[in-house]
Amino acid sequence: MPLDSDDLMRRWRDQNRMHSVEGDSGLEKMETLFEAIGYGHRLRWGDPVQAFLSDNPGACEAIMEWFEDQLERTPEWQGAIAAELEEDDDEVEG
Repeated sequence: MPLDSDDLMRRWRDQNRMHSVEGDSGLEKMETLFEAIGYGHRLRWGDPVQAFLSDNPGACEAIMEWFEDQLERTPEWQGAIAAELEEDDDEVEG
């Protein structure tokens, strides 16, 4: 049975240790997420958008909340995130 969007995103965040999106490491984690859904272009370090996001972790959280809201309506993203998840031992056995 497929996971709902909340469970899918929770598992993806857990697997990728994405519990905080603050600072530069938070931007790297967000880039990993966006790469997983097909956006392979990395931002240039030091550009204005990246500097803003690095200095404003609330903006990063807002982007993540928006993404999670959109995930429910975007099957391509759901499939891409699901494909990134490692198999859960419980799912394999049962």
